[in-house]
Amino acid sequence: MYYLIKFLLLITIFFCTAQFGVRLAANEREGLRRLEGILDLVCHIKREIEYYSVPLSEIYKSFSCRELEECGFLPLLKKTSDDGESDDKTAFCLALELMGKQIPMSESLYSAVYEFGASLGRCVAEDQIRRCDAVIECIEAECGKVREELPRRAKLQTALSLSTGMMLVILLL
Repeated sequence: MYYLIKFLLLITIFFCTAQFGVRLAANEREGLRRLEGILDLVCHIKREIEYYSVPLSEIYKSFSCRELEECGFLPLLKKTSDDGESDDKTAFCLALELMGKQIPMSESLYSAVYEFGASLGRCVAEDQIRRCDAVIECIEAECGKVREELPRRAKLQTALSLSTGMMLVILLL
């Protein structure tokens, strides 16, 4: 009976570490989808400003993205834009500050997106469209880099978790 329990414990440890690696890889993919959601949001903002001249709060309300909804960025953005607070930060900047850690961005991209958010609603439409184009280009470059690294990182995380699981099993034998 002792050996059966020990065997089941070792199998459980191994599968838990394997699941950990799979979950890490899934989090990487989810982060990429959130970054792509930010890209879609900026494209949506550009389109709405360029063709319809819609107020920002209406632009935010008309946008939907499952990944940004789940991480809390979009609900916070919509809520903050509805509050109409007149402090120095825009709703986009507040949402980015509070939820930005859940969206994988390099520091330079975060700064560019933050500056873009700070300029929203504070300059003429043509200038906002130019800023949208610049941020879209930066986000697309970052997405491309993340997409390129994603398979390698997923394999590495899975392999490391499996080898850790094997090491623990061997140590406990």
